[in-house]
Amino acid sequence: IEDNAFRYSSLETINLSENLISVGVSAFSSSLNLQYVTFKKTTKFIVSKAFENCPSLIKIVMPDYVEYLSEGTFENCTSLQYIKLPNSVNKISDNVFNNCVSLNNLDIPSSLIDISATAFSRCEALNNITVSSDNTTYAFQGGALYVKGANESGFVVNKTLAQVLYSTEDSFTLPVTVSEIRDNAFENCKSLQNIYVESGNSYFSSVDNALFKKNSSGEEKELVYVPHGCVNLTIPEKVESISSYAFTHAKLLENFNVSANNQFFSSFGDQTKCLYSKDKSRL
Repeated sequence: IEDNAFRYSSLETINLSENLISVGVSAFSSSLNLQYVTFKKTTKFIVSKAFENCPSLIKIVMPDYVEYLSEGTFENCTSLQYIKLPNSVNKISDNVFNNCVSLNNLDIPSSLIDISATAFSRCEALNNITVSSDNTTYAFQGGALYVKGANESGFVVNKTLAQVLYSTEDSFTLPVTVSEIRDNAFENCKSLQNIYVESGNSYFSSVDNALFKKNSSGEEKELVYVPHGCVNLTIPEKVESISSYAFTHAKLLENFNVSANNQFFSSFGDQTKCLYSKDKSRL
């Protein structure tokens, strides 16, 4: 199917024919009435934004041989509730399910080894991800998706926090095994109240309900994320950097308490509601 072939169409149901190999860029994009799509086994390539902005799309029966979902394939398909990925998909690219606000469940097959950090952005209803027991890359635990990896002892553990789901509204506990966190891991947590870190984690800690990364001496060195429920925030002595998304959801934050010995940041006098560089040249 050529690029833009059925863009803006009034089709409601599509039952694609045998021998179809590829669905082109924006092939069915903005088909506002489209509800159901069924592929045959021959389809291998679904190109970028093929079904973008199809707000009535409810169900997709995926072909068995598709290897990857390209950028924005189902972006803004706001009625899409469920999709079962075949055991051939190995990659989900950027924004594939972005703003699929009705998507509530997703099965990850054993073949999937690469999920973009923005694949599930704004998927507000997504409350469960089922990962195949044979998948060697991903695991789902406690409302979050993890990338597996070997720890210092060589054991395979949940090593990298990839994504915390919207449904983790009250609190989230970072496991002791996690040593890395993706930049967009907390993007969907706009109502998260509390963050805890399991005792014994050598890489992260929680101070005043905020998440910090530690240095090699076990002291807080970087402010990673401040949840919505944090009201008063302490900046410890050794903190030298703040992640670009740290305050994304910190809507209730009222005061900063910066250690007097911190060499990089300050809050002073009546300005405890503001965080400054140490020389007060930058807000």
